[in-house]
Amino acid sequence: MAGWKWGYSFLIENEIEQVPPSHLYNYDETAFHDNPKKKLVLFQRGCPHPQCIRNSTKSCYTTLFCRNADGEFIPSYIIMKGSQKWSDWLYGAPLGTKFNIFDDWFENHFLLCVKNKVGKEVLIGDNLSSHITITSLQLAKENEVVVIFLPPTQPIYFSRWIEVLQQWRETRRGTVSVALPKSIFSQPLKKTLHLGESTASQNLVKGFEKAGIFPLNRDRVLSQLPAFTQSNNTVSNSIGEEFQKYLENIKKNDFGSVERPRKYRFPVEPGKRVFAKEVQVL
Repeated sequence: MAGWKWGYSFLIENEIEQVPPSHLYNYDETAFHDNPKKKLVLFQRGCPHPQCIRNSTKSCYTTLFCRNADGEFIPSYIIMKGSQKWSDWLYGAPLGTKFNIFDDWFENHFLLCVKNKVGKEVLIGDNLSSHITITSLQLAKENEVVVIFLPPTQPIYFSRWIEVLQQWRETRRGTVSVALPKSIFSQPLKKTLHLGESTASQNLVKGFEKAGIFPLNRDRVLSQLPAFTQSNNTVSNSIGEEFQKYLENIKKNDFGSVERPRKYRFPVEPGKRVFAKEVQVL
């Protein structure tokens, strides 16, 4: 943290001086795991081996999000592994969603979204090796975009993925599927973002503030390190009440009618971007 206070902040200050919050962007890749391993288990007192039985794998889907300090959103970008691209991977995805690799995201996604803004743009992200490419850095220079790489002291995007994934797991297909299919992932992703939509913009602005990026505050990160405390949390609900709540959630689950789109292979060359709107009408 000391490195942030006495090193990184001085470098950032020179770059973001007089840059409005609408031109200050942060990107981050979020991994949506099929097995997040954060599920409460209810069991009777004295049970020696409590278990939670469910189908899950270690599969993971990566989505790149980008927002600015003014609370504006750039459409999400999905990164999927595969030698071919299939239409159902984007069926039901959030509006404007694309999928490919980082260089394509920067050139054909980020730059297109900010092309109408006048003045210097600042793009802040982590220093993952796949983000540091000659192609992207050259394009950034040509388009007046300053790219700043930081360690993980950035705004964090709130996600209700665990809740949405569990809802899908309780559907008929979710109970029999070993892994979350690529053709289904876009729809839970859209619902996850929708659940946090009402407070997302406000939380994003606070995220830049708490990270000490905007407004620039060298001491803000250090102030977020509270002393370790222990809290005595107690379980107030009985197993019977929780089980009734579980049954009610299944009845209200809107994932019972997940659509199955027609699947076909895209006739495009590897590396070419694909738009979500191209498959929404199928």
